Amino acid sequence: MGFTYNHSSGDYGLKSAAEILLDENCASVMWIAVFLSTVVLGFTLWLITRLWTSISGDQGLSISTSFFYTCEVLVSGPSLNLPVNFTTRLVALCLWIFSFIVTSAYKSSLIAHLTIPVFPPPINSFQDLLDSDGVTWGSDVLEGAEFMYFNCSLDPVVREFRSRSEIDTLDNHMDKVMKGRHAYLESQIYMRDIIASQYTSSLGYTPIHFSETQYPTAGYVWGFRRGAIFTEALTRMRTRLNEGGLFDYWTNDVINTKAWKTRRDIKEKGGQLKLDAADFRGEDTVTKEVLSLNHLQGCFYILFIGYIVALLTLTLEICIGHLN
Repeated sequence: MGFTYNHSSGDYGLKSAAEILLDENCASVMWIAVFLSTVVLGFTLWLITRLWTSISGDQGLSISTSFFYTCEVLVSGPSLNLPVNFTTRLVALCLWIFSFIVTSAYKSSLIAHLTIPVFPPPINSFQDLLDSDGVTWGSDVLEGAEFMYFNCSLDPVVREFRSRSEIDTLDNHMDKVMKGRHAYLESQIYMRDIIASQYTSSLGYTPIHFSETQYPTAGYVWGFRRGAIFTEALTRMRTRLNEGGLFDYWTNDVINTKAWKTRRDIKEKGGQLKLDAADFRGEDTVTKEVLSLNHLQGCFYILFIGYIVALLTLTLEICIGHLN
C-alpha cells in the first residue's frame, strides 16, 4: 500500500536574482564571508603599501583607494592602479584568484537557477506528508487488514497520519490530487491501473507520483493442505520466477493491456479521460513566467542611477577645475 501525489503542483518555478541572493540555506553566509574577505583584503593591501612607502618614500594608496581596488577586482573591472612592489602584487594575485572563483560560481549558479526550474523534494513517506505544510491526504473507508494496521499500530507517525486522514471516495480524492497538494492512500497495483487508464496522456506522461515507500498490509497467499508433496517444488519454481523478474513483467503487461482496453472503450464511446477532464495542460499546474526585462528592471535602475551620479560627479569636477 502507498499513496499517490501530484508532484507537478508543488511550490517551484523560476527564482529571481533577489531570491537567489537571499536564499536562506547558504547564500547569506556566503555573501557575509565575501564582504568580510573584501574588507580584510582591502585593509591588508593598504597596510602593505603603507609599510612599503615608509621604506621607499614613494606615495602609496589611501585606505579608500585600497578598498575600492578590491571591489574593482571583485566585479572584474579593469584595473588602473597596478601594484608596484612584489609583495603587493602577490596579495593582488591572491585577490584576483579569489574573485575569479567567487564570480564564476555566482554566474554559473545564477544561470542555472534562471534556466532550470527548481523542483521540491518528492514526498515518499508518511513522515514527508506530516512535514509538508498545506498538504492534505485521505483514503477510502479502510476495512480488514488496513483498518487493523492503522488502528493498532504503535508508531506515532502512523497514528498521526490516520488521525488527520480524510475519508472520501476515489473520484473525489483524485480530483483533489489533480488540483495539487493532496495525497490519496490506496493499494499500489490498483492505483497503477487507475493512473494508467485515466490519468496518463497519449505520450505516456502522468502528473501523478506514486510513493516509493510501501507499507505492509494484507496480501494474497496460496493455501494447501499440510504435507502436500508438491509444496517444495512449487516454492522453488515461485522463487525462480520472482528472481527472473517474470512476476513484475506479467503484472506490468496486465496493467498496460487493461489500461489500453479501458482507454479504447472510452474513446469509442466518445468519453474523456479524467486527465483531460481536469483540464491539465503541460507538465505542471504552476504558471511559469518567462524571464524578461521586468525581472531585471531593478538592475537597470541601479545602472542608470550610477550613470547619472557619475555624470554629475564628472560635471562637478570639470566646473571645479575651470574655477581653479
